[in-house]
Amino acid sequence: MGIKNLTKLLNEQTPDAIDKVRLNQLKGKKVAIDTSIILYQYVTAIRSSGSDLKNANNESTSHIMGILVKTLNCLKAGIIPIHIFDGNPSELKLNILKDRSKIKKDAISKLLKLEEELATNQTTIDEQNKLEQKKITLLKQSVSINKKEIAEAFEIVELLGVPAFYAKEEADSQCAYMSINGLVDYVATEDMDLLTFGTKKIIKNFMKSTMHMIELDQILSDGDITMAEFIDICILLGCDYTDTIEGIGYKKAWTLIKKYSTIDKLITTDKNIIMHKYVLPDNFKYIESREYFNNPRHNIINEEELRLRKPDLNQLKKLLIEKYSFEEETIEKMIKFLRVKYKIYDLSYKEKDPFIDD
Repeated sequence: MGIKNLTKLLNEQTPDAIDKVRLNQLKGKKVAIDTSIILYQYVTAIRSSGSDLKNANNESTSHIMGILVKTLNCLKAGIIPIHIFDGNPSELKLNILKDRSKIKKDAISKLLKLEEELATNQTTIDEQNKLEQKKITLLKQSVSINKKEIAEAFEIVELLGVPAFYAKEEADSQCAYMSINGLVDYVATEDMDLLTFGTKKIIKNFMKSTMHMIELDQILSDGDITMAEFIDICILLGCDYTDTIEGIGYKKAWTLIKKYSTIDKLITTDKNIIMHKYVLPDNFKYIESREYFNNPRHNIINEEELRLRKPDLNQLKKLLIEKYSFEEETIEKMIKFLRVKYKIYDLSYKEKDPFIDD
């Protein structure tokens, strides 16, 4: 979910913190990618057509196509992509994950019944079209990238010679750590809570025709707020780690923290809270959420680990053909690009064919 209505709030309060970014501006830059979201978006987009990419064993390969397309497009643009995959979820997020899991299971159950109905073929053309549209909606709702698919995508990235890491917990906090410590120039994500974790610059709609960069320092400067106040605003807006106070929308959240500076002072002195106009939820874990945003869990990564490496094209080709049933012509086009691109990976290989086995 990220932070509810944060983009809308920033557009109103700190519009100059949001700027368009062109693809050529990212050439030579290190971009940490919140990869699980990228895969989810790609699989959802493919399922919007009403089907999924499959291999010879009828297993989904949409995630493989997604990671290949995104990574190769980055390399073609001269960007150094750094894939960050989710580790274990935070305990604070377990309740919301259970809710999301239930929604997906319900969608899958409805989808199975709908496919049975379509298979009977006892409907008019108009009814058939309506059922097909409903099927697409349910396919999108049922999208879930499981651990097996994450591991498969990770393997592909490694074979491409591109840096890839598992986060200690969620990718959000790992990406923030890399941004805060100057290991990357940007973080590509659709989740606004990367800013709440302290990420300096995020890019939304990464590698699309219209990309937007949001800069944390400018939010704080233009909004005349501290990082601590920004975190409390985000908690009031709604994050993945606590319930929110009903009746406090994004405009009111901004106004109240500007007035009181902290949630602690707000809930002990604001008359609307005291008079129960705004009722605190039972699961209002704002202190735990604040602590989590202030001290994101992460693995240590060294700058040396962020360099592009020699891709293993033989193994990549074998895997894509044998396991994922890719057409050889498609793979050869990709490998041709990588052969040309490789010369910028490591100059020590320039005097020999980099793809002859040592």
